[in-house]
This record gives sequence, C-alpha cells and structure tokens, in this order.
Amino acid sequence: MNDLSGNLGVDAILSDISESEVSSLLSDLVQIDSTNPDVPEKEIARFVADHLKESGCEVELQEVLPDRPNVIGRLRGAEGTPTFAFNTHIDVVPAGEGWTEKPFGGEIRDGRVYGRGSTDAKGSLACQLYAIRAVSRSGVRLKGDIVMTAVADEEFCSRGARKLVENFSADYGLVGEPSSSRVVVAHRGSFRPVVITEGVLAHSSRPDLGVNAIFAMAPVLQELEKYGESLTERKHRLCGHPTCTVTLAKGGIKDNVIPNACEVVVDRRLVPGESEEEAEREIQEVLNRVMKSNPKIKARIDRHIPTTGGPAEIPLDHPLVDAARQAVKEVLGEDFEPTGKTGATDMNHFVRAGIPTFILGPGDAGISHQVDEFVETQQLFFTSQVYSRLLVSLLGVA
Repeated sequence: MNDLSGNLGVDAILSDISESEVSSLLSDLVQIDSTNPDVPEKEIARFVADHLKESGCEVELQEVLPDRPNVIGRLRGAEGTPTFAFNTHIDVVPAGEGWTEKPFGGEIRDGRVYGRGSTDAKGSLACQLYAIRAVSRSGVRLKGDIVMTAVADEEFCSRGARKLVENFSADYGLVGEPSSSRVVVAHRGSFRPVVITEGVLAHSSRPDLGVNAIFAMAPVLQELEKYGESLTERKHRLCGHPTCTVTLAKGGIKDNVIPNACEVVVDRRLVPGESEEEAEREIQEVLNRVMKSNPKIKARIDRHIPTTGGPAEIPLDHPLVDAARQAVKEVLGEDFEPTGKTGATDMNHFVRAGIPTFILGPGDAGISHQVDEFVETQQLFFTSQVYSRLLVSLLGVA
C-alpha cells in the first residue's frame, strides 16, 4: 500500500463515521437484554448477524449452547490476506438493584449512552460493527479480510471464545473491552479452586463427639491470607502483582449439628508468566502446612469454578502494538503508553491460539458492572475512528 492510497482510504472511511449514528446503534444493542445466564444470546446474535449482512459480510452463527450462538462475519478483501479479527462479547451481567436509569433503556442524554452493557462491552461491539459498516459504505476495498467475532458467555466462563478458537485463525486480533480508547497489551487471569475442610457430624450439645469443619477452616483462612500478602512481592510491569483472596464461604447443615464440611472459594488472580498449575501447587502447599501443624485438620482442593481464563500478554514492540498506538495518536493527538488490565478477558484465548491480540475499546473499565452504567458518545466516536484507521493500516487498500 502506498501512502497516498492509504490516506485516501482512511479519509473516505472516516468521512462516513457519525457520533450520533454509532451512539444510536449502541442504544439499540443495549435495549436487547442479553443477561448471562438468564437470557440466551440468540436475539442479540440475530441483530448482530443482520447488521453484518447489511454491511456485505458473509455470516455464520456458531452454536455454543442451545440458543447461545457466536456470530462470525467476514468482509472479504481483494486478496484475502492478511486477516484482522475483531472480537467482543454479546452477553452482559445482571443489572442488579439501585438504578436511576432504565437498565435496558439505552437512553442517550448529555453525551452519554446509559444501560447495562453500554461500557462492558456493547460499546465496543457497536464501534466494531460501525467500523465495518463504514468500510463497506465508503466503497474502499481493502486487501485483507475483516472478521467479526461476537461471542457468547464471556461473563461466566468464556465458552463462546473457547469454542471459537477451536477452529479459527487470523493474523491480528483486537478484543473490545473498555479501555478509554487506549492500547492494552496484557491482562491478568483468574483461577478459582474450592477448598474443603472435613469434619465429623455430631449433636451440637456434644461437640466433643464430632469434628467441627468450620473451626478447621479458620487456620486455613489465616494461611491463605498470609499467602495472598506474600504475592505483593511479585511484580508485573503492566498488571501489578497477583492476588489471592477468599470470596465465598459455606458450611453446616443445621443450627444444632456440628458441621462435617466447610468450603470456601479462593479467587487467585494470575499475572502473565504465571500458570494455573503453579497457582494450584502453591495453594496445595498452604493446605499441607496447615495439616502438618495440626494433624486433626483435613483440607483439600475439591474442584474448580470455571472462569474467563488465564493471563495474556503480547510484546510491547510487536508491530500490531505499534500500529495500534499510531492509530490512537492520529485520533486523540497523543502517543499513550500501552497499559495492562487487572481483569480477565477473551484475549487470552486468542493469544493461546497463536493470534497476536490486544485490547482497545470505549468507556471506563471502572464503570463496568455498576448501576447506571454508561459510555460517553465521544468515546464511541473516537474508538470507531481508531478501529477504522487500524483496518486501513494493517490490511492495506487494494
């Protein structure tokens, strides 16, 4: 691609981007309830599929679970290579109580779009769909293919992304998650073992005849807390330090019975370079120390709660990162340093599939999952421009 054709391509595409249009598209998406796990993604998947078809894409609905498909759309370029994959998720977390806005109203007011998922991550979905539409309407033919992957179930355990990457390839990937339109090249992962202490049932009037599993959990919790504090010594340049905490506890069967089991959920956040296997070994070592100091205690890792997945990272000097930084600089007027993300995303599944991938999307991640969630319309406008510039830069103009 020569500079002239690239500049003309960008100009033609950007001239078609409208802040009001992309905001209206997001409003439509927010109004489609796709709460995981209560509302299957089929309705929003059909909306996304129809939008992609209208943009000239070949579209496939890939079944993940009944009525819960992924949407895969491809806008073919003149040469079919390289391939750039947009990705984001179409499910949202429950709205919860305390809203002053309608959670699924999609109201546009005072430069904001309100509603559950407006930031996480239907704002990214709207910008990705709109960038593809802008390319299609501009008449600019790119050399490479654009592939849109809108996946189900990211907010639970990423069954959509896991299914997608079983048979999927691309040269570049971008995961849409709120990042204030900044480039994110690394994120932490999540790992959640369930730890159980075992006891012996007895009448609560005769505790001497039983073994109280809740009491047995107390030293386990103390040692897990110490283990979590020790993790602050490990530092990742972009994602901070790993963490370990306990988020749920359950024990006992009746108020007059000595409990024979107590369980807790351990939330272990992994930084790039760590593995689930390593984290499990360390937690097992904590349990071993407790049992060695008190032979009456029996503690074990019973099972694992599914999560979004492990950590991910791509090199700061990867050409994809350079192209993304340049696109952001051209839109926002400043060369922001790439950052890391503390939460887990579907980026890890793309990276594990061998696809260089980064994160970029509209909205403040701190607003995700909160009441009165919103995204600024200007952020939608900026992000749509960044996406469009990146497509021309990486795929080239035919």
